[in-house]
Amino acid sequence: MGKSAPYSADKLKDLSKDERKVLFAFRAFPSKFIGADNWYDLMGANFPRQNFSKALKNLCQKNIITRSISDSGQEIYRASNSKDIPNFFVAEIPDLSSGENEKFITLKPCGGVEDLNIRFVMRTKDFHKYAFMPGKKGLFRFQDLQLSQEELGFIGASSQKTICVEPSFAFSAKREATHVIALAQRSKSNQIRLLGDMYKGVLFSGAAHASLKCDSIYRFKISSTYSPFSPRLELAQMQEVYNPHSHVKNLASSLAKFDIPGQHKRRVIDEAKRVQATAGPFITPKANDNKFIISIDDAGTKCIDDAFSLERHSGGDTQETYLIAVPLIFDMESPLYEASLNVGQTLYAGKRTVCPTIPTMLSHGHASLHAGQDCPVLVVRSEYNLDGRLVDLDFKQTFRSDVIRVNKNITPQDFKKAIAAGDPRYTVYQDFMDARRNMAQQASATPLRSIFNACSETGVIDSNIVADRMIHANATAGKWFAEKGLYAGYRNMGISTSAAHYDFMRYNLGKISAPFAQILPVRGQDCTAEDIGTLLVEADKVGQKDKVAAIIHDTKLNFSQYGAMNKGHIDIGVSAYATVSSSARRHIDYINQARLFLELGIDIKGADKLYDQSYVQDVCDHLNDVQLRHSVLFQNSHQQRSYAIMKELSESIEPVRVAEITGKSVLLRYENFDVSTYFNQKSLNELGIELDAGREELVMPSYFTGQSEKRFTYGDVMYLHMNKDYPTSGTSPFFGFKTMS
Repeated sequence: MGKSAPYSADKLKDLSKDERKVLFAFRAFPSKFIGADNWYDLMGANFPRQNFSKALKNLCQKNIITRSISDSGQEIYRASNSKDIPNFFVAEIPDLSSGENEKFITLKPCGGVEDLNIRFVMRTKDFHKYAFMPGKKGLFRFQDLQLSQEELGFIGASSQKTICVEPSFAFSAKREATHVIALAQRSKSNQIRLLGDMYKGVLFSGAAHASLKCDSIYRFKISSTYSPFSPRLELAQMQEVYNPHSHVKNLASSLAKFDIPGQHKRRVIDEAKRVQATAGPFITPKANDNKFIISIDDAGTKCIDDAFSLERHSGGDTQETYLIAVPLIFDMESPLYEASLNVGQTLYAGKRTVCPTIPTMLSHGHASLHAGQDCPVLVVRSEYNLDGRLVDLDFKQTFRSDVIRVNKNITPQDFKKAIAAGDPRYTVYQDFMDARRNMAQQASATPLRSIFNACSETGVIDSNIVADRMIHANATAGKWFAEKGLYAGYRNMGISTSAAHYDFMRYNLGKISAPFAQILPVRGQDCTAEDIGTLLVEADKVGQKDKVAAIIHDTKLNFSQYGAMNKGHIDIGVSAYATVSSSARRHIDYINQARLFLELGIDIKGADKLYDQSYVQDVCDHLNDVQLRHSVLFQNSHQQRSYAIMKELSESIEPVRVAEITGKSVLLRYENFDVSTYFNQKSLNELGIELDAGREELVMPSYFTGQSEKRFTYGDVMYLHMNKDYPTSGTSPFFGFKTMS
């Protein structure tokens, strides 16, 4: 069958009503190819054939619909990407006294959908589950469900195509419109992206209004008269739900609160100016003039810390990654070193740099790989055979110090355009990644590959060339540090050292097979990525890999931390990981680059202290503390956003019943709707509130109510709503309750 590239959602906004109608009819068959006649049969008697032919032709020209020829010579059409086609519509529940069968209810669609030659039905059990009332309207969405002949027999014969749909919202006197939360898109001030899978095909506000603020969240509404053929939403009265820019004004006080530096001291800035004026000279050797070196960064990027070259030869590929080498610009006795250690890592607020690890005149100057500028770099060299497999190199073949001159700073968009245009300087990267993907797909299943992210060690790669090369460079540095037994700034991440979580994991593994539990150390803090790798290999041998992987996933992981000794990085899936890819942005990368240079015989003043384990560990402990304070700062901002969304989604909800009470928690059960429609499930989990698999029950710690558990009685019915303000202290209740009168 023919394929086409997925179209962008932007193409949908200019479609005619007829074109939208064709697409919406297709949404009932998201996974099928159908011929033009079959498609036209869904349109209904009031849709002229010539209108259909014109709409189909236009959609094909816009690459929204793909046309192909079957083996039998029949023209076949399908939507190129059905994810951005509206997946919901409004329908009315009929009067059920008219003898409706017991298994299905035929709906009365509205908003133009009733003109289609499609009969929409829902299962009777869903009617009771959502507490619909005859004569009332609801919001429905398609589900990938094909009814059997027996089920169709229950509904009765009809010339219409029968589609089973799923209810998602019941309009009532209390809720005349469903509120939809939308995020304003960057660089598109008049466009929005709705937060919710079923709303993906509705992107644009209909009413003229002031430009939306990017990253702000707004309230829109879908009324009971909504038509998917004119997918434009109107802003609700109090439209702005969340504005992150209002929090930036308080950034200085937030930085002070969490003891995070907001700027460098004057003497540090003066030293950076001096180094920028006097560093070097750095001269690119002639051997590097023959290499085509590029960096791939977003437009406007000023701190460019990595670049690449790729040379194809008869035996395979030689790929080199060039990382700006800040230790060769200023040493460890410089005031800039202590300033970098104090900041720890560059702090960003959105696209704004709050405090760089080193002053910007240097991080945007000599310590940045601008095209045409001679720059000192750490080179990480890799050799790949024709199959895309990594060839073993020794330490000095892998790493070296060098000076390069980048030929081109290119954006990801222009990089893709150059590949599409067939420029051999760029298509070589596409061929390289394709070879590696093919190698990974054809290799025997590596246990780590099925549950962890990309890493060079397992042969799994990232589809993004930049991310792939950074992961490879850092994993390679960690591998050599570990093999040589060197103290360095390892990025460690293991299974949770919480005794309860770890023991429970080993208990569950033991239930599958006792030897599985015995593979892991008794104490969680002793568990390494290698132990997990061994466990998965053994589980794979007896066909239990998936079960074991699921148990590991269910066990909470520690936050990654720096340490002078290696413990592996279980989330990435490598036995050792040490970041070297961004020494201008992260102090730990400066440490690790300096350690590599020492091993290469390059002297750096003050670097002899890196032979001292206690010094390296002290640096790691400090950077872990910085990382934690940054995390708390962003978590505070994230919580404000989550609270705003959750409060908005709980503006109008259904009553909840107290189903069970314990000394520490209250089980709340909804009968009429999916809780996750109104409460962000991830945020609930972060707050310690559990949502059951059926998404109709909440297990809530009683302290969230601000009252003792004695206030509640089994069987009580009440409304649960968000408090007006999110909690600023432990005494402020997050949820409020109002007993039904």
